[in-house]
Amino acid sequence: MSKNAAYITQRQVAQRAGVHQTTVSLVFRNHPSVPETTRRRVLAAAEALGYRRHPLLAALMSTRLRLAGGDAGSPVLAFLTDFETRDRWKISPTAVEMHDGARARAQELGYRVKVFWLNDPEVPPARLGRILWARNIHGILLAPTHHPRGSLTFDFAPFSVVRLGAGSEHAPITGVMHDHFSGMETALGRCLRAGRWRVGVTLMIGVNKLVSDRWLAAHALACGARGGIARLPAWEGDFEPGRFAGWLKRHRPDALVGTFAGKLPGWLRGRGVAVPGGLALVSLSLSADERFCAGIYQRSRVIGARAVDLLAGALNHNDTGLPSMRQVLQIEGEWRDGPSLAAAAAAAPALTPRSS
Repeated sequence: MSKNAAYITQRQVAQRAGVHQTTVSLVFRNHPSVPETTRRRVLAAAEALGYRRHPLLAALMSTRLRLAGGDAGSPVLAFLTDFETRDRWKISPTAVEMHDGARARAQELGYRVKVFWLNDPEVPPARLGRILWARNIHGILLAPTHHPRGSLTFDFAPFSVVRLGAGSEHAPITGVMHDHFSGMETALGRCLRAGRWRVGVTLMIGVNKLVSDRWLAAHALACGARGGIARLPAWEGDFEPGRFAGWLKRHRPDALVGTFAGKLPGWLRGRGVAVPGGLALVSLSLSADERFCAGIYQRSRVIGARAVDLLAGALNHNDTGLPSMRQVLQIEGEWRDGPSLAAAAAAAPALTPRSS
């Protein structure tokens, strides 16, 4: 960068590019009204002059956009999903909350969020990339997924991209996610405070690989000499009533901590297992409106909002493509009390669920 870069103005960039100063301002805001050829010419001029945005002026422009509010002419951020069907993400409470948080924050910053489906059979990834580019969409929010991702075929090179939630893709995509390790630590600590130390970790929703075993790592540490938690084998996999009944009978937990299939509480009650009298339940992934189950609310809306902050920063600095190393911002979860966790009785009844 030139030693005089701090004094380069947008007017000087405009003069070098042969455009009006207003055009330069629109380019730096990634406004869709600027033709792509003009945008590239302005950015090339800015790079040649060593122009850098003044942080106070950038904050002022952000405030002006926020007060104006988003409208039909606001630049768009793509919310890119890769579920099996186009609208499958809408039945994932985590994805919906992250989308809501991202949309609200984007509007504050003068952007709009529009959903695109990566697995559309009629729009291959390469064509989708061209469509986004043609529509002057340069920022991508990679939506959370409920299945492990390997190599993504989408070409992120021309775009700024931030991933929401945990991900197992090979590419080093910058992301914002819940701190799963601390979430498990908090949940197990709450169980101990309630006198529950025979804790069975039950990961019935296939997300453990997505979180890189962070939950199980925290559990293993808590089962150490100073942890105080009994070393019980974790349940990993789908809810299979017969096998799960056998697992409960063999290991006799006094609490279950994990990601539960929707049928589990009713299944326990139907087999004479009182919750929380005989068995406490603690969720590692509460929805915003959960009232019965105690556990960790992952602050999914905050994750969505912070992802937009990172993406807006990348767009402002014209940072495109994937970074050379993985970068992840972890958001601490919030503990929420619920009737499903209560102090263990001095002499709790034996846990003998009926076979399925």
